[in-house]
Amino acid sequence: MKSGIFYFSGAGNSKAVAHEIATSLNFAICKKMGETTEEDMEGLEQIGLVFPVYYFAPPTLLISFVKNMLGQKIRDVEYLFVVMTHGGMSSYGPSITERLLEDSGYVASYTQTVQMIDTFIPISKIPHKEKQEIVSKKAFKEVQKIIEDIKNQEIKVKARLPMSNMAYRLFIRISEWRYNYDKKFIVDSRCNSCGVCVEKCPVDNIILSGESIKYLHHCEQCFACYHHCPTHAITLKRKPLMGYTYYKGPTNFNKKGNV
Repeated sequence: MKSGIFYFSGAGNSKAVAHEIATSLNFAICKKMGETTEEDMEGLEQIGLVFPVYYFAPPTLLISFVKNMLGQKIRDVEYLFVVMTHGGMSSYGPSITERLLEDSGYVASYTQTVQMIDTFIPISKIPHKEKQEIVSKKAFKEVQKIIEDIKNQEIKVKARLPMSNMAYRLFIRISEWRYNYDKKFIVDSRCNSCGVCVEKCPVDNIILSGESIKYLHHCEQCFACYHHCPTHAITLKRKPLMGYTYYKGPTNFNKKGNV
């Protein structure tokens, strides 16, 4: 069975999960959603989607991915699974995702969520390394169970929450204006134009501009640029109540002890 897994990841949680699944199950393709082509989708009989839950919903990029990559025409997909990472609550993430898939003629065979480090620093503080390792090890065990379920082609989906239709309509509405969040970022003189943030941004929202960077205003609020900046040159107009803390993906997550 030709299989492919497609992921969206900012700070690195969902990337770690996607690669662990792909490596363990020998998937032919493991790519970022933003870099996926029509050719990648051809002939796939098993498709996996891995992404975080932001606020109460999936990233808005998922809308265009489902519509443009999966499309309205039902393909010969035998098994479609969805794995969502979150910082404490998956909320309407599974319900909204199932509705998006449904609108394009698909039904998920399997949906599951995994709690990892919350990377949204405006409201959360990144815990110390010891706590990160504890959370990562627990998440790793959960992912191993997910891998076993996928290997056995388990049929298991999350129940839709009350008021899911309202949440879905709100998500579509928000997707039309949430991209301007990058206007809340400040890039100070510590920026040395190294390009790390340009490379890490999952939606190509950053370009090098002179001796600094420039945001293009289609931000997903993933904070990849903030967390991965080696000089901590990216801050916020309103300083987080919990202060500035940083995260670069799960520690000791896979068998080799790294990501």
